[in-house]
Amino acid sequence: MYHTLQEFLDDWNQEVENAMKVFAQLTVLMRQAGLLVPGIYGPSREEWSTYGLPPHP
Repeated sequence: MYHTLQEFLDDWNQEVENAMKVFAQLTVLMRQAGLLVPGIYGPSREEWSTYGLPPHP
C-alpha cells in the first residue's frame, strides 16, 4: 500500500523502466532469430525500409 503519491509514482516509473528494458532485449532476440520486429512506438527498422525511406539512424 502506498502512503503518498510520490511513492506510487516512484514505483510506477521503475515498472515502466523495467518494461522498456525487457522490450529492448526482446527486440534484439527477435532480430537474432530472423523474426520481424513489430513497430510499437513507430515503425521498426525493418518496417522503415519497406516504406522506401532511407535508413533511420
